Amino acid sequence: MGLILQCFVSHERKIRMLKLTKEEVVLRTVELISVYGRSIDQDDNCKYINNEQRCAFGLWLINPEEFEDGAIARTLLEDNGYFILKPEVSNIKDVNFWSRLQILHDSNSYWHGKELTNKGKKYIYSAFNVIIK
Repeated sequence: MGLILQCFVSHERKIRMLKLTKEEVVLRTVELISVYGRSIDQDDNCKYINNEQRCAFGLWLINPEEFEDGAIARTLLEDNGYFILKPEVSNIKDVNFWSRLQILHDSNSYWHGKELTNKGKKYIYSAFNVIIK
């Protein structure tokens, strides 16, 4: 195998190792929202970027500032493709997953401030089969 091909194969392996699973995306999203809070305006409308805050879907966009606040994850993915996602999650080509993640962020009943409610934990289990303690 030539040197260039070896470098390419090595690079591809590194990229695959950096890919996140759906469960890791859910857990990291909850962790980040628990630290920074949900990215919403004064009327509880989703904002992809709000100072340090990001919405659950906006966290995983390469350039969330390019998209209109309140846009639906499903629509963005259907219109733009999965190329808008960060490399570490580009392997998750499941529009329903991203839609459910956005619902997790947007639903007021799933959060009390920065804390996930019991209803939010139940939603995560039913939507993603992930247990949050």
